[in-house]
Order: sequence, then C-alpha cells, then structure tokens
Amino acid sequence: MADSIASEQRVVKHSEEGVSRFETPVRFQAGEEHIFGMLTEPLTPRGIGVVLLSATSDRNRFLIRQARRLAGSGFHVLRFDYHGFGESSGPWTGSALKHDMITLSTLEEPFTNDLVGAVEEFHRRGIEKIVLIGRCFGSRTALSGVKHIRNLQAVALISLPIHSGGAASPTSRWALDEVREAARRGVRLRALRGLLSPRRRRRWLQKLRFAAGQLVRRSNRGTETDGVDADWVSEAVVGSLREVAARRVPVLFLYGRHESVYKDFLQAQAGPLKDILGSIADRVTVSLVDGPTNNLTNLGIQEAVLSSTQEWLEASLQA
Repeated sequence: MADSIASEQRVVKHSEEGVSRFETPVRFQAGEEHIFGMLTEPLTPRGIGVVLLSATSDRNRFLIRQARRLAGSGFHVLRFDYHGFGESSGPWTGSALKHDMITLSTLEEPFTNDLVGAVEEFHRRGIEKIVLIGRCFGSRTALSGVKHIRNLQAVALISLPIHSGGAASPTSRWALDEVREAARRGVRLRALRGLLSPRRRRRWLQKLRFAAGQLVRRSNRGTETDGVDADWVSEAVVGSLREVAARRVPVLFLYGRHESVYKDFLQAQAGPLKDILGSIADRVTVSLVDGPTNNLTNLGIQEAVLSSTQEWLEASLQA
C-alpha cells in the first residue's frame, strides 16, 4: 500500500518556475522497496501525470524547476529518489556501483520497478494518463518502463545514451573530435582549474589515449572516418523504441548539439533505428540545444532544455 507522508502542504509560487497548488512528500512501493518522492500538484489540473526520471549525477535544482514549471501548466508531477539513493530504502549504492550505473556498465536497467511504482502511485490517485521525462541515465529508465505502462501519452528522452555500456562508451568513439574541439576553443583558466580534480584528469588522460588510437587507425586506413557500424547500440534501447513505435507514442530526443551521445544517435538513426523511427516519423521530434544536456550546471542550458521540453509536450498532446 502506498502512503502519503503527512506534512504541511503549501502553495508554491515562483515567477519563473510556475505556480503549483501543493508540494507533498510521498512514499510508494516498488517491489520490496519504499520509494521517497515529491508530488507537485497544479492549480488547474489537466488529469495528466508526469514522472521525472533523473540522471544519477543530478545535484542541482533542475528537476525542481521542471516540476514546478510543468505544474504551472496543469500537470501533476512526481519526482523521486531511486532505491538505494537519498531517502528511498534499498541497499546502499556505493561509489563503485554508482559508477557502473552511470556508465551503463551494469548492462541492465536497475530502476524499472521504481518507475512502475511511481506510475501506480498516479493511478492510485485517479490519474490515468502518463508522460515520462528522463534525462541521461533516467531516459534509459524511462524507456525500460514503456512496455509496463498503460495510457502512456508521450516520452521525452533528454541526452539519451544508446550504447550498450562498459567499453562501448561514446568517449571511445568520439574522443578525437572532443580533443580537437577543446584545442579549437583554446586553453581557458576554467579548464585548467578543472584539471585539479583527479577524476577529471583521469577522464582527459583516457580521452587522449582513445584519441591517439583513433589517429593510428585512421592513418592505417588512410581515411578520416571510423565507419558507421553500430554494433555498440544497446539491444534494450532498440527493443524499447520498437515498443514506442508499435504504440505510436510521441517521443522527443533532445540533445546538446555537440554531445558525443548525439553523434551516437545520428549513427544509430542511419542504422538499427532507421526503420523503427521511420515508421513513426510523424511522432518523432529531434531537438538540439547549444551546450551539454548531460551537465545542466549552466542556467542558460537548463532554460533551453526546460523550454524545448515543455513546448514539445504541449504540441504533442494537442496533435
């Protein structure tokens, strides 16, 4: 049985984030775990519930801004901590396991039950129509739950990684492009300060090794490209998008213009996803913003993602 957490309800108002009636902490069941979430309710309900699915690395107020803005447009919005994170129950998610999940090295989608539990919480409250909005890792979770959700109205996938995980990371395919882009921008003080972080130094050393390997391969082949094979595309992603297509659910792919995951998407769009997305071309929207959508610490990028997502959602529901 899902239980709401008793708390003082208050009207939430913010000139830029929209106006909502209440924000209420809730707990709901997902398998054997108790998931903690925050429900943002609209002043004028449209009878549609939006589940927000975060990236595992989210540390800012983006989801809060998104929830309140959507509530200001009449949507009920539920955001929550995955099991093992925050205030949700579950085994402690240590740093090694977190890294595996963030890099998709687990080769599975571990939070599908959490999503299904969130949808059932909406159904329990009498809200049948559902929209999913996921970012990065959260977009993979959104896709994994599509086949379990009835009355699904739309799915927004922000910075969706489509690779199968582990050694197949986009960095290994696009390192040379990223190194060239960094060189083109020149050395900046902010970039140098970033290298004080051991994690960022390791990431750049890895990127340089991948870039060197790409140079060697291209030199040996006498060509400037690495081919368009897409055997690194996740079968789970392909299968879930096939389900989206079969149900003719409107879907948004939103990427940063220069993100490596967007370059992956373009290759897959010309390969294993071509027929799938082509069959629902009238339901597919690909939207680009300037800046990395997998890192929303910049308020300008946040605003671009918020606006693009909401404009698409309104248009999709009216179609």
